[in-house]
Amino acid sequence: MEYWRLDEEWLEEELRPPGRPRRRTFAGLALAFVAGVAWGLTAAVPAGWAVAAGAGLAVLSLMTYERRWTSLMLAAAMVLLGAADARMVVFGGGPSSLGRLLSKRSEYVRMRVLATEDAVLRPAGVSRREAYVFRGRLEELDRTGTWLPCGDDIRVVLQGPAEARLPAPRYGDLWEMRGIAEAGHVVSRGFFRLPRNEVVVGADRARRVAQGGGNAFFRWCAARRRACRRVLSLGVEDQQPGAGMVQALVLGYRQDIPEPLREDFSATGSIHIFAISGAHVGIICSFVLMVLRVFCVPADRRFWWVAPVLAVYVAMTGASASAVRAAIMLGCLHAAPAMRRRADPPTALALAAFLILVVSPGDLADLGFVLSFAAVWGILALQPVFARLVRGVLRRDPWRTAQRRSDKEDAPPLWTMALDSFVLGLAVWVATAPLTMHFFNLVSPVAPLMNLVVIPAAYCILLGGVLALLASVLHPVLAVPFAQASTTIANLLAKVVEWSSQIPGGHFYAASPGLWFLVGWLGTLIAGCAAFRRHPRWATAGTLGMLAALAAGYAAATAREDRLYVLDAAPGQAVVYKQGGHVVMIDTGPAFRAPVVLRQLREIGANRIDTLVLSHLDAEHIGAVPMVLDALPVGEVWLPQKLWNCAATAQWLKMLEARADIPPPVRYQAGDRLPMPGDTTAEVLWPPADIRLRNSDDAAMLLRITAHGRSVLVTTDFGGDLERQYLGLHESNPDLFPWPAADVLLLGRGSAADASSLDWLRAVSPKEAIALQSNSIKARTPEPALLDRLRELGIPVRAPGFREPLVVGMR
Repeated sequence: MEYWRLDEEWLEEELRPPGRPRRRTFAGLALAFVAGVAWGLTAAVPAGWAVAAGAGLAVLSLMTYERRWTSLMLAAAMVLLGAADARMVVFGGGPSSLGRLLSKRSEYVRMRVLATEDAVLRPAGVSRREAYVFRGRLEELDRTGTWLPCGDDIRVVLQGPAEARLPAPRYGDLWEMRGIAEAGHVVSRGFFRLPRNEVVVGADRARRVAQGGGNAFFRWCAARRRACRRVLSLGVEDQQPGAGMVQALVLGYRQDIPEPLREDFSATGSIHIFAISGAHVGIICSFVLMVLRVFCVPADRRFWWVAPVLAVYVAMTGASASAVRAAIMLGCLHAAPAMRRRADPPTALALAAFLILVVSPGDLADLGFVLSFAAVWGILALQPVFARLVRGVLRRDPWRTAQRRSDKEDAPPLWTMALDSFVLGLAVWVATAPLTMHFFNLVSPVAPLMNLVVIPAAYCILLGGVLALLASVLHPVLAVPFAQASTTIANLLAKVVEWSSQIPGGHFYAASPGLWFLVGWLGTLIAGCAAFRRHPRWATAGTLGMLAALAAGYAAATAREDRLYVLDAAPGQAVVYKQGGHVVMIDTGPAFRAPVVLRQLREIGANRIDTLVLSHLDAEHIGAVPMVLDALPVGEVWLPQKLWNCAATAQWLKMLEARADIPPPVRYQAGDRLPMPGDTTAEVLWPPADIRLRNSDDAAMLLRITAHGRSVLVTTDFGGDLERQYLGLHESNPDLFPWPAADVLLLGRGSAADASSLDWLRAVSPKEAIALQSNSIKARTPEPALLDRLRELGIPVRAPGFREPLVVGMR
């Protein structure tokens, strides 16, 4: 670690002793520890062997500290210790762990859970019930009538609390419940797939048996947080969404923010203000420092006032990884004067990462952790570079008199503060944009400009919230004006963000470019920053050229894209054909799967739908149409020429006719072709115009897409008697009903046993089959009878993953 004397802070840059070493040894060791944690999260490293080897290397490095290779040996020791820490904390299962106590991976048991946070009310959705969600510690487990001790962390989903009139679980409450516990449920988090214990409980099978447990400090912080929430809601309960935004910004309560408003903040790159992060902790710290300066508290004593306030605030707001990181960094920076040392932000950043991962190595998979540290790295590394590049704009007026008459006259213009804020936001955006694109498929060019509005507004809202809390100490009525002012600013900010989210080109969704793009982008930035001091012009030109080449390469790969995506919409169907920027979507899946389907559309980079084809009016196939039309612009909608006559059909047609944002639907029949770019063809093989319908499925579309000599047959709900009828019509009218041969067959009718007969499979002669539908959400294989037919003909079968689209290349 680098140490500096405090009295050297006042030395001018040119008066400092030359050759001062700036070796940040601790930063390098912390980076090695982070690499070891990543290794432990991805590979099955033997924890005992890693601890023994790491300790041995550490002791050997201390014995040979004068050797040049000692640093490498110590770094290797940190890698091994980091891997061991990750395996023991995240994957370690002792004899009393949940996985050891359950006889099966998932089992219905009785348990006692201590809540380690206040529960969040998850509203009901199209595919889920209203529920309280909170983290807890599993104290005891009962499988066979005997309580067994357990100490694992667990995520609890308490469903239907309003029906049973259950109180909201709070920190320190002990709950006894019966439910389905699942040990080691693997979830995708960031770059990793980690296990998580989870229990789903009905509200009628849960009761609170005790209160006041857990850590006394965290219990006190949770109680103060709830009290502060009541203060901030005084007099503004009906002023939404502003009241919810104030509580989210000050205390981290985000459940009262409407989902459309969250989408708008995400689109403009401003959603970070609702996560208690470095900005919030920094603003709270600035309030404390302002008060300390008023009372003339010297710099070497401020740490003893700042640290307790930050600790309480971080604990009150949930102790997220980004907030803990900011608190540790600010604590280090203010502890340096107390220790007569110069503060070093890079070392403080490394210390924060090291301390967080030692206690909770699984936080390396937390997106908040990754984005927070990437943003701070952008501030430390990129912001000085960008500031130097715009220094010419900020240089002093050469015609100004050299006589200095007042400090106020020499102060920089006010507009330079806005430029500095823009440079800061640009540095953060450049550092985090590839990560946001990789994880959320979102690119927000408007984000640096929006931060010029959002950050000052957030500061004012936080200031009003803090003043309201301080005024409530004297009397609750005194808090109302400050809460009202903060709520008004929040409502105005919501309007600005809503307007900004509608700016053309302000944001768009892009397919994840892969790890090669992330490594290339971040590696180019690191190399450019390293070379900037000695060769600023060449480093700037080279960095911009490399970044432009990466962006151009990604754009060229996207323009050449020619793929068919089978989305996970079980038990329904949704298929997307994407050629460059042209998107054709066939069916949307059922209504309750709409959030999953929309998420997959963003993953493949669909910003609009040129043609939405509804194979037939079946709720499992088109139930999510209203949600898709609300989320994405649609060029045109295609419907079958003949529809099953029923009340549901009339309602669907009425809904489509009432939409002013789409033209009247186009009707299709056998022999028609969908509009496709280039040499791609999409032939409608079924249904004919004169078909006699016995049910809705008789009008199910049969579509063949051909591109670059490769064809895909999309069967939707086509199958059974329709297959025999089609083959018979081919004999009499081969021009209107061509032979249905294709390279890839998308199995229809829910991959049922009565679909895809042997005669039909022989007629299609596919090289592979895809089971895009199923009888349930978890099923991913066709019916056994159909599987036997596919095996008989030697046709391999694939299926989309859980919430992941299956890709069929057309080149």
